[in-house]
Amino acid sequence: MSAPAFLVSGPSRVGKTTIARRLADALMCPFASFGDFVRSQTPDLSRGPTLTRTELQDLGQQLVTKDPVAFCRSVLLSGGFEPDRPLVLDGLRHLALLPVLSSIIAGPLKIIYVEAAHDLRISRWEDKITEAALLSVDSHAVEADLGGIREIADLVVNTEIGAEAAFCGLIDWITGLYPDLGTGPPSDDLPAHSRSAES
Repeated sequence: MSAPAFLVSGPSRVGKTTIARRLADALMCPFASFGDFVRSQTPDLSRGPTLTRTELQDLGQQLVTKDPVAFCRSVLLSGGFEPDRPLVLDGLRHLALLPVLSSIIAGPLKIIYVEAAHDLRISRWEDKITEAALLSVDSHAVEADLGGIREIADLVVNTEIGAEAAFCGLIDWITGLYPDLGTGPPSDDLPAHSRSAES
């Protein structure tokens, strides 16, 4: 059987990127991120302010709409995707990308949906976003498919139980599905690619 790909989805600030990076480390496999790729496509930020969350969402939507196949291939390439190895792909937000990813990735796609309560999400925002601002982020067109993705997810992880408990539950689930995959112990001493900002 071809190696599986674990597609991590969920709204902003639920802990999905932290979980996704830890999972890639535990599986010792490539990590690709839609969000990281979109941020890499922004203009040279050394000459001006960083893009707002809404501007990043707009850019991501443009990339998906323009050429979804090229977008997916570029994201996978940026993460070092290898067809014969497991993959962790962070930031799935579009149902329309699932058939595209299925055509590129030979192995099974396992969707992991990460969620948390609004108040916890607000507390994780660097600038302490307001409830109204969070609603604005969640109502952007890029976020429109999240409910549908949650419905078809293979696993829903709620990070309100704590990051370690959520991650251990995820590892137990993967080990049950793929006992020969070989998950290493989660480590607090994560490699550099694991210490990026959470989405």
